[in-house]
Amino acid sequence: MKKFYSTILALIFCSSALLAQEETSFAFMLGDEVIPNGGTVTISEYEDLDFMIEMHAAVYVKNVCEDATKLSLTCVGKENYNDIQFCPNNNCIPWNEEGQITTNYMDAIQPGATVEQGKDWLHAQVFDTKSFKGSVELKAYCTLDPEDCTSITVIFDTDAQGINKVISDNNKMEVYNLCGKKIAESTKGLAKGIYIIKQNGASRKVVIK
Repeated sequence: MKKFYSTILALIFCSSALLAQEETSFAFMLGDEVIPNGGTVTISEYEDLDFMIEMHAAVYVKNVCEDATKLSLTCVGKENYNDIQFCPNNNCIPWNEEGQITTNYMDAIQPGATVEQGKDWLHAQVFDTKSFKGSVELKAYCTLDPEDCTSITVIFDTDAQGINKVISDNNKMEVYNLCGKKIAESTKGLAKGIYIIKQNGASRKVVIK
């Protein structure tokens, strides 16, 4: 009987851990709209300045948890990223050899507070052309817990249809063990056991035999 109750308590604890794992401390925002974790924002509006064009991604970060939390922001270059500038705290940082930029915020971000709200901290400047397509991935980490991470892809595309579109990557699969730790993005190669699959905004339990 004691073993039975211990098993029940373990399942309750692990279920709580899974719920906590699915939530993140920070969310990326576009206006008043939350950009889904793993989603994509496409920016097509640009300013024509004769000798160059400028495109601004007015996305920002918001603390959506109940506690003050320290933030680390990473920008990962994808396509034509050398024409994209990452300027946290109005300080443009050059890309490193791996095509990444990381900045840490010394003060904890208060619950509900926003960071880098404005048009200039992530933008593209392209000279002698009226056409451009480039992209980066933004990652917002809880500094004290690197697994607590929200990420989005920002695409600058002058030829895109529509302006500032947000696309959710709901088809992406995430596989968790019963204690809420993410272990894979596919069921291929998994050992026998019970797993939690998160996909299309829903979670389900699967058994691998």
